[in-house]
Amino acid sequence: MPLPAPLPPGTTPAPAIALDADAAERLRRLRAQATAANTARAQRSDTRYLTAWAGRRLGLDLTDPAALPLPAEAVVSFVLDHVDLTGDGISLPAAIDAALAAAGVKRRPGPLGLATTERRLATLAALHRARGLPSPTLHPGVRDLLRQARRALAARGITPRAKRAATRDEVLGPMLDALPDDARGLRDRALLAVAFASGGRRRSELVALRLADVTAAGRDFTLRIRRSKTDQQGAGTDVPVKRAAADALRRWLRLLADQGISDGPLFRELSRRGRVVRRRGENGGAKALDGRVVAEVVKRAARAAGLDPAAYAAHSLRSGFLTTGGRDGIPLDLLMQLSGHKSHRIAARYFQTGAVHQNPAADLL
Repeated sequence: MPLPAPLPPGTTPAPAIALDADAAERLRRLRAQATAANTARAQRSDTRYLTAWAGRRLGLDLTDPAALPLPAEAVVSFVLDHVDLTGDGISLPAAIDAALAAAGVKRRPGPLGLATTERRLATLAALHRARGLPSPTLHPGVRDLLRQARRALAARGITPRAKRAATRDEVLGPMLDALPDDARGLRDRALLAVAFASGGRRRSELVALRLADVTAAGRDFTLRIRRSKTDQQGAGTDVPVKRAAADALRRWLRLLADQGISDGPLFRELSRRGRVVRRRGENGGAKALDGRVVAEVVKRAARAAGLDPAAYAAHSLRSGFLTTGGRDGIPLDLLMQLSGHKSHRIAARYFQTGAVHQNPAADLL
């Protein structure tokens, strides 16, 4: 059955805002500054893929304003072209699939995960919003297809593969112990310990930290988190770094001081000889550590501890903090004060995993 038209009859899309070249460039810079680096990187990758797919599959050039809005049928085709819903393959013709892989916009031919597909649909929606157009991804037929896709995949036992939590005793402790005492080991130990102990910091928050954000508080430290995923306005918050994490941070700060570094990013790239890389960033200051390096540090530490590096990612520190807190009986609200979670639903998912054996109802027999 064909889908109904994505717009009610007689409805015209809102016109895109007409800006002169200077205003358009200012708006572009504003959007770039307001978008997290990881999000911007994913959006660029997704836009390249969407453009390549639409050109080969639909014969449309998404860089041409006249190509949008796409009909809802095109979005349905995109989902069926990439998600194997029934176990018998995807609808994307093999020749086009191979061409996308050969063009470098797809890692390999074959189906994509539903999460990746939905992320690319979110980028498609953003392309429509930027031009003042209604997004076909909001069409009831598209939303219903995605709901059915989740159920169909779950029925076949295909669910999102979450990374394991880096709990304190079983995972993080062995990671920290396995790191060497050279410059890279000092940096990585400080990064992992600070990320965990200060509330399970996101990698974007870690790489944004600057030396000016670190204040001594006796033997401990206070970190100023200037901006986060749940604080896009930049109100900022202070979080503590105590005990073993403070000791790890102190040793890293001492190394920076020994190399004559007293300002700029807290966590930096290192050369093979253990010297801080003094590469300049776009604004002329020292370049901060890339967010992807945080994930590499987690995997490298996992491998050193004899753990499966594929099972852990940067988010493992965040989930590990909440899981450990739940297991130790710390109230969820106190954990959320440090983690910065705004949603109890999301935080409780990890908290309950750790607290499952703390439930007195399990002792009824």
